[in-house]
This record gives sequence, C-alpha cells and structure tokens, in this order.
Amino acid sequence: MASLNNSTAYQRYLALPGLPRNCPDFDRNLNNEVIVNLHERKCRLKVLGVPCPAFVGTAGALVQHIELRHHLTCAGRGEARRPSTAKILAANAFYEDLMTEHDRVVAEETTAVRERARIQNLQVGNVKLPAIKILDGEDRGDNDLSKMNRLLAIMGKRTPCDTCVLNYDEDIVECKLDFEVNGEGKRVPGGAHCENTR
Repeated sequence: MASLNNSTAYQRYLALPGLPRNCPDFDRNLNNEVIVNLHERKCRLKVLGVPCPAFVGTAGALVQHIELRHHLTCAGRGEARRPSTAKILAANAFYEDLMTEHDRVVAEETTAVRERARIQNLQVGNVKLPAIKILDGEDRGDNDLSKMNRLLAIMGKRTPCDTCVLNYDEDIVECKLDFEVNGEGKRVPGGAHCENTR
C-alpha cells in the first residue's frame, strides 16, 4: 500500500524549519473552502502578506488551526479516514513539486550570492591606491610611511606585506603601494606591486 512515510519529498518538507521557498497559498474549491493536502502540517496562509508560522502535529490540527485562527472553512470534512492510493500519489506529487521549486529557488539564490561576492571581490581587487608622499621638507617626495601605515591599518591590511619583506627586507620606503606602470601610466603585465592593493 502507498504511503507518504516513504516519500523523500514529504520527509524533506517536514524537516524544513518553515515553509519551502516559493510555497503557494492553499488551493480553494468552488465553495471557496481551503483544500489541505494529505498529511500537510504547515499553514500556507498569509497574514498581512507574511506567511503564517503555524507548524502543527497533524493534518487534522492544521484544519482546526485554519478554521479557528483564520476563520476559513476547509474542504473534505467528514471524508473517509483511510486515503485512497490515488490520493496518496497525488499528495506525493504535490510534495515533490513543492521541494523541486524550493531547490530551484535555493540554487538560484546561492548562485546570485556567489556572483555578487565574485563581483565585489573583483571590484575590491581593482582598487588602486597611490603611494602617499611627503609634501615638504628635506624628505619631500619620499613615501610618508606613517600615513601609509595608518591607512593600511584602517583597511585591515598587514604592513609590511610579504612582497615588501621579500623585495625590500622590510624597508618599506621602497614600497610603491601601487601597480608598476609604464611611461604611459598603464599597468605593466607581471610588474611588481604591493600585496596591499590586491
């Protein structure tokens, strides 16, 4: 005999803390009565545009919740206790459709989040910081290390970076804090640059 207890989709529906994503409202019959699916335990009605959070122990308790809390009539009152195989198969198809749509929406959202993170990383990677120079005095034109260190600390960067340690033995007076550029001001492919601009 068919049963929803063996349905993976139904078990996943029960395991979710709330409703599946993009879950539709209850269907209604010609008398505008709410149609509760076999073994359904989560209320799908919206209250002021927000899904009702009710998650009850049985389908009978869900019918009672809908009628008492939402003041709606449910279809199928007084039907036979033992559902037909056709009704079980229809309910299984309903739960499979619910979870397929849930999986599609979650995958779409995950892809969108990853794409946003990728774009943000690209945008951060394209930030070019100019070296901060000393503007006056005998050291005019040299890198102003104290201002550069303060800026890097605000940005959460480590100074001196590994590239500076490797190339300049921690003497970051030589640090360019920018990409190496040619005479036209364009970045030199493979040119040296400070890790803090990555």
